[in-house]
Amino acid sequence: MGWYVSTIDGNRISDYYQEIRPFSQGAAAVKDRIMGWCFINISGQRISDYYDTVDDFHEGYALVKDKVMGWTFINSRDDK
Repeated sequence: MGWYVSTIDGNRISDYYQEIRPFSQGAAAVKDRIMGWCFINISGQRISDYYDTVDDFHEGYALVKDKVMGWTFINSRDDK
C-alpha cells in the first residue's frame, strides 16, 4: 500500500505512492516505488515525467535530476 491524496471528505483522488510531499504552487512531489519521483496536480493527475530526485516548485520552477539529463529545472507550465 502506501499514501494517497484524498478530498476533505476522504474520497481518494490519487494513486498510492511510497512518499508524498505537501502541495507547493498547485503540485505535489510523489514517489512511486518503481518509477521514482513525479508531480501530481490537485486533482491527483500526474503532470510531469519521472525523475530520480526532485525539489518542490518555487516561483514556477522545480529542480529535478534524472539519469540522462542530470540536474535541470522544469517549469510548472511544462505539464504533461
